[in-house]
Amino acid sequence: MLELTDANTVAPSPDAVEGLDRDGFLLLTEVLDAATVARLAARLDTLLVDEGPRAGSEFRDLVPPADRRGADHLGDLLGKDPLFEQCLTAPRVLGVARVLLGDRVRLHAMNSRSPRPGDGQQDLHTHLGLCNTLWLLDEMTLDNGPTRVVPGSHRRSEDDEPERDWRLPYPGERLITAPAGSVLVLDPAVWHGGTVNRLGGARRVVTTAYSAPDLAPQYAGVRA
Repeated sequence: MLELTDANTVAPSPDAVEGLDRDGFLLLTEVLDAATVARLAARLDTLLVDEGPRAGSEFRDLVPPADRRGADHLGDLLGKDPLFEQCLTAPRVLGVARVLLGDRVRLHAMNSRSPRPGDGQQDLHTHLGLCNTLWLLDEMTLDNGPTRVVPGSHRRSEDDEPERDWRLPYPGERLITAPAGSVLVLDPAVWHGGTVNRLGGARRVVTTAYSAPDLAPQYAGVRA
């Protein structure tokens, strides 16, 4: 359990809160320094090799088959190495989570997703009940599978468009580009998804999901 207070969070500016409320997401830059990013990325690479075909097994049943084939996944990162606490307790990120979820939160899951060359397209989707945060361990560019977000979609419902193919580009969607060390914070209801890694460059992202205390974690053993 995480008790969020003025002592362990940095509140976003009024302009940032206004943007979060309007758009449903907030991009924070320079959250992790270059040395920390390098250590985290190297640890992800080692885990992926060590786990082989077992990688991502903690939540594989929750991943659509197309995404299982299109990206490399790892689960329960904090349970595997305390190094990943760097992707949990950054005060600026916790400040935004506090705006979205309140003063008491828990870790729901900490996973990673890396789109494979020529693959990685996802349906637009939401994570209701969760504050999802994407910790960029590589620069996110237009060519390596950037996350797409539909600004303002947290105020709408997918039920309004039952015939839409959610895998296709959506009018007005924004492709997020940002340097390594940045964190993208998502409103629980905002529509978002991965895109194709066109040039095959590395695009490693740690996804830390916070929830209210009464929501069960994604898998057994989550400690925060």
